[in-house]
Amino acid sequence: MFKRMIFTLLLATLSLYGAPRRVAATKAAEPIRLDGKFEEPAWESTSWQAGFTTPKLGTPAPQETRFKVLAGKRGLYFAFQVEDSSVVANRHEHDYALWNEDCIEIFLTPEAEPSSDPNIREYKQFIFNALGMQFEQFSRGGVGDTSWNAPWKVAAHIHDKGFDAEVFIPYYVMEPATNAQTWRFNIAREDPDKEKTAHHLSIWSPAPKFADLDSFGVLENIPVDFAPYQVSLDSPSLAMRVIDDMATPVFVGTLRGIPDKHYSVKVAIRQDGEVLAFQAAEVVVPQEGNVSVTVPLPLKDSGAYECQVLVTEAHSGLMVHYQEGRFELNISKVVVRLEGQCYRDSVYLSLPEPKLEFQVECLAAAEELLVQVLDAQGREKEREVFKPAPSVHHFQFAAADYAPGAYKIRATLKGAKANDDVIAVPFQVVPKPTSGNVVVLNPERRVLMNGKPFFPCGFLGGPGPMTTMSQAGFNFVHSYVVHYYDIERILKTLDEAQEAGIYLAFYPTHKISCGFFEFKEKGKMVKTLSPDSFEQMGKMVDAVKGHPALFGWYLYDEPRGAEITAQLKRIYEFLRERDPYHPVLGLDNSAAGCINKKGHCDIHVLDMYPSPNQDNTYSIELEATASAMEKVVNSVGREGAWYCPQAFDRQSFEGGKGFGRAPTFVETRAVVFGALAAGATAIVPYKIGNPELEYFQVNTNSGIFASPEMKVGWLEGLGPELKNLSPVLLAQPIRVASTPARLRVFARKLNGKHFVVAANLEKRPVPVEIQWPTPAKNVRVLGEKRSVPLQDGKIIETFEQYAVHVYTDDPAYPEGVDLAAVAAKIKADLAAAKRP
Repeated sequence: MFKRMIFTLLLATLSLYGAPRRVAATKAAEPIRLDGKFEEPAWESTSWQAGFTTPKLGTPAPQETRFKVLAGKRGLYFAFQVEDSSVVANRHEHDYALWNEDCIEIFLTPEAEPSSDPNIREYKQFIFNALGMQFEQFSRGGVGDTSWNAPWKVAAHIHDKGFDAEVFIPYYVMEPATNAQTWRFNIAREDPDKEKTAHHLSIWSPAPKFADLDSFGVLENIPVDFAPYQVSLDSPSLAMRVIDDMATPVFVGTLRGIPDKHYSVKVAIRQDGEVLAFQAAEVVVPQEGNVSVTVPLPLKDSGAYECQVLVTEAHSGLMVHYQEGRFELNISKVVVRLEGQCYRDSVYLSLPEPKLEFQVECLAAAEELLVQVLDAQGREKEREVFKPAPSVHHFQFAAADYAPGAYKIRATLKGAKANDDVIAVPFQVVPKPTSGNVVVLNPERRVLMNGKPFFPCGFLGGPGPMTTMSQAGFNFVHSYVVHYYDIERILKTLDEAQEAGIYLAFYPTHKISCGFFEFKEKGKMVKTLSPDSFEQMGKMVDAVKGHPALFGWYLYDEPRGAEITAQLKRIYEFLRERDPYHPVLGLDNSAAGCINKKGHCDIHVLDMYPSPNQDNTYSIELEATASAMEKVVNSVGREGAWYCPQAFDRQSFEGGKGFGRAPTFVETRAVVFGALAAGATAIVPYKIGNPELEYFQVNTNSGIFASPEMKVGWLEGLGPELKNLSPVLLAQPIRVASTPARLRVFARKLNGKHFVVAANLEKRPVPVEIQWPTPAKNVRVLGEKRSVPLQDGKIIETFEQYAVHVYTDDPAYPEGVDLAAVAAKIKADLAAAKRP
């Protein structure tokens, strides 16, 4: 039955968009000189590809785009002729958001057929504008990684009829996993006009959206042996290693390649654009297919370094792999790491039983290790001596009697000859505030509100319907308008929030707009704020930081560009010093966007939306949101990670245009619990909207009130459910075994009882087995008024598409929301609602 359903869906897709277009890869006999002029004879050996159409509708593009493709000895060449009556293009830094200008997008995946599993589908995307500015990203499972970089080349020039371009993409950039000589690809175009009144999208192989792999065209008969390119480098980093009895900076990683093959691994180290080192190591891959790589580096200082790794075949010189990364290196022979309660490198005296916790690691043998804790005047607070020096030791000191102020931990390694070393790590002791909250993150990155665990759950949006939110179980509002108010009105709004039981976060930039690319300061667009604006910001922060309804500061929403990002970092550091009691939040709509801004906020909020369409396709598959959340959680260190689900109808939000629809309650519940299973520690949907609007009324501020699926789903479903489960979500995590592997599962232990939450984010029913953590006969399913008998200690059920079930062996835990009643209310409201 399932196979018949898939076949039917495939036929429906083909009837809408047709079979993917195909083109043969003509061999380029000689290298192409990239100049955008197509003068080499090889270009005459292949024909132009044209016939671009609009996504979804399939109507002809308003302006013509043509391209050719050649398969060279070392990579693919593309030629483009782009008709354009008004070219929009500017010069930018690398990886700028070029899709707001005239640009071409190349999508490539080195396989003949995309995987049927959406969680492991991969492609690489290359974008260039009419001036040759470049952007690239790698996408896996619908999660884009803009930090991925590759050395591809573009030559473009503008003329009176549009612009032309030549592109070269090396084969090693594509990292082919097989020797398949048929790849999938598509070419897309962004075509805005200068007045910004229209923005046309078009695509070569017809598709509902640019990144639809099933609709990618076919690049056939690539005349290249791809076996040499099946090389990867795992777990790269910079570290210290003992070589010839000396602690030495090194690049380390694991190279996977062809057994018995001899490779050269070359490492270039840059800092602030300057090449500081270029070293190499030769390795031979053993029969098991992988080998450890260690490349010594002549680095003298600690810091962050840009690292480029080039892998070539040692005998032929063929480049088979390229990789970039940014890594931290601590050059010291002794390393100190703050641990435990040390949030923001600080000890908070307002926490119960405040402690100073840290670890010291010695990277070289030494006769003695001296560890001291010193105050700002150099007076010794703590002292311990070890003979000989241990390799690793953990320290914990009671800090309740520490005076507020600056301190440092000094570790001195003695009697190790050239390895003698000393390192000092600063930290702060923060006093109890005279008023207001102390909001910090614990070692598990969960929120502590005045020393007690707290699960934030609320909305982005205006602060208006706070009572409605509070009555539905929500406790948090993340506002993007409060900072425009006068300080007196801000304080009044905080009073109203306190009365409703709501905590507020809002922009610190008082009366200054913070956009994606710039700030709006005194009516002018700027990338850096003036000293007056910082003074104005400080006055507002000082006026409100003692209010008991203040949660923290909402610093940014999807910023793009190096200048504004650097300015946001400066504002973050300003806030940390001015207000050490409240966290700083930052939003981004991709995992890479959050990860790349590590160190710019305390809590990363991922606002990646599935954006469902009326034909029940998605811009981003539901599982991809959980995968992205998991990537953020695993990549931002001690910084927090929250999820912002979609709580608006995209068609209503966009003024009635497009093909979007509201997420259903079932879809939203799956995404929310999938994010929690991936490690999110708070849920803050966008957006609450205007409660005075009617269902299906087209309005950019309709929010959850655009559809019963959202209004009833959030106010009578998820809000009360999450409030009921808050003690569980804050309880001790435990591990449980489950199948299939893609099932999103998390478990907690509360008051000796167990809770397991499982979410199926796939588009099909899935048979599930979950091992219960202790012996039991049956378990309750909260919200469903049923029990499940355990079979051999396991829950064995079939999860329907996007199903979520909450199991417990606690007979007394409150049932919470009646999910069937919520579904019935949504159905009744949908039937009664007036549709346009």
